[in-house]
Amino acid sequence: PMILTLAEKMIHKVIFEADEDATKQYGKNIQPGAEELHLYVDILCRQDKWEAALDALDTLRVRKPASPARVGIADEQEFESNPSTVKMFELQAQTLRMGILFKLGRRAEAEKQLLSMLDLFPDHWEGYSKLIDSTLARMENSDGDSAPVVELLTVILSRRAQEPLLRAP
Repeated sequence: PMILTLAEKMIHKVIFEADEDATKQYGKNIQPGAEELHLYVDILCRQDKWEAALDALDTLRVRKPASPARVGIADEQEFESNPSTVKMFELQAQTLRMGILFKLGRRAEAEKQLLSMLDLFPDHWEGYSKLIDSTLARMENSDGDSAPVVELLTVILSRRAQEPLLRAP
């Protein structure tokens, strides 16, 4: 626990002191690199600071990159040559956010996040798997009411109709 607390303070300092320097240089808050952001959120999660992790993920990701050219990966070469300037991958960010929401017990929001992930990444099997597990848990909590399963089946069938060539449950 003491090492995690120290690590949290260190990465917080890196993210927010770099932010102060960038504000002086660029006149705006900047988004930390993908590695720094993931590390910060991971350290907060390991300490069971779920709300703080969700807040950090949401607030830091909406910041603009340091320069207008840095709006994501332009090509693979840019990522390999300077990965710290690359924004967090959308799938990685949404997966982190969804996991945190489930840990917080905010199932409805987590399921919305899952559906959002599947809108962007319709072939993401882990997303379907978590959605199915969550739906079955909801059904168990509602004394065997099959409405959540029927709703999920409708979602899956409509997605299959939209993307017939993609593999899906």
